[in-house]
Amino acid sequence: MFTERLNESDRAAISAHLLALSPGDRYLRFGYAARDTSVKRYVRDIDFNQDVVFGVRADDHTLDAVMLLAPEKDHAEIAVSVLAPARRRGIGSALISRAATYASHHGIDTLYMQSLRETCAIIRIARSLGIQVVTGTTDRTASKPRTSRQPLGGDITTKPITLYDAAMRDAMGGKIPNRILQRTWQQINQARA
Repeated sequence: MFTERLNESDRAAISAHLLALSPGDRYLRFGYAARDTSVKRYVRDIDFNQDVVFGVRADDHTLDAVMLLAPEKDHAEIAVSVLAPARRRGIGSALISRAATYASHHGIDTLYMQSLRETCAIIRIARSLGIQVVTGTTDRTASKPRTSRQPLGGDITTKPITLYDAAMRDAMGGKIPNRILQRTWQQINQARA
């Protein structure tokens, strides 16, 4: 399987992928049950100069999976979606590994994800890759971060990576900016208007 970095020319394919998600999967991906108009607006607003988008294509060149990483200084928000027929083939693992490798190589040691605590597959994948997972203020069973210089996704990891549920920002004083979350709330408010 090949994970490729997507660009402006892939916008329509990203939109088609996200629109193909079930309502439940849209909730897990966006943190709310996104309507088609919200999904299209979200895709239109992706900034390929700032955001990093990876995908895995099906044999027919449509996207089976998409992972968006919105980097800030030392942290990033990630969002992953895999279409139901493509699950259990290692695609989610490949994308999370790619995100962790990218983050590590760019000095990012903290990742955030919407609805992480409800996404058991992502938690399992992250922990299997040696990523510390924190899903709530009472989570005392988070796996320990990778301490060796062992390869992660084929590249050398320079420091441990921690994946937090995006709700943890509130527990940390809410001081962490987040472009994906800001766009999500803008879309919710626009949809309500």
